[in-house]
Amino acid sequence: MKGLKWYQAFAEFFFGTQYRYFVNHGTKEIHDIKRTEKRCRLNMIINGSWETRKGAKKLLKKGYNGCRYCNPELDEG
Repeated sequence: MKGLKWYQAFAEFFFGTQYRYFVNHGTKEIHDIKRTEKRCRLNMIINGSWETRKGAKKLLKKGYNGCRYCNPELDEG
């Protein structure tokens, strides 16, 4: 796990690699853990959850959005 950010290491240790996304339910943003940046400010998220790709796709259908910094292909503004 050398070189991983703390949240990447946490997710891989506790959930395995299947939980790639961290969701901020307050802002309805889906963060890609493998591509996060400081600007994502994951340490400030209070109401969040870990999600699989399948779970993230379900949330997109419910109006959630990709983070503009780490998940721009799913960012709709």
